[in-house]
Amino acid sequence: MDQKRRFRGAIRSQVSRILNEVDREFEQEEKDETKLEGLFARLTVQHKKLNEADEEYLNLLLDNDVHDDELSLETEETGDYQQKIEETFSKMRKIVKPEVTTASPPRSASPSNYSTASGASMSAQLSYRLPKIEI
Repeated sequence: MDQKRRFRGAIRSQVSRILNEVDREFEQEEKDETKLEGLFARLTVQHKKLNEADEEYLNLLLDNDVHDDELSLETEETGDYQQKIEETFSKMRKIVKPEVTTASPPRSASPSNYSTASGASMSAQLSYRLPKIEI
């Protein structure tokens, strides 16, 4: 149990360092967007790791029937870190526009790669027939 707590502590310290770097960058008159993009990416990765470590540690506490006071304290600390991270993400999103990645491959711009059920090629202009709604 102590090992998971130390692991989570290491991740929290990395998150704290990133949050401090972001704060220092926001204190600058001219913000370096490239640096903020890098910090945004690093914070995103560490946030995911921290969520996983928090979940593992809290589950371990529940499995070991830890006293409610200690569980409450851990939950409160976890909430404080999450709040700090979300506030920082919110500030950063005003300047940095995160890239949205998709799991599916990019679609072709031309519909010529597609065909209908009968095997006919689709025309360049697609049209859809919607049902009429009567009120």
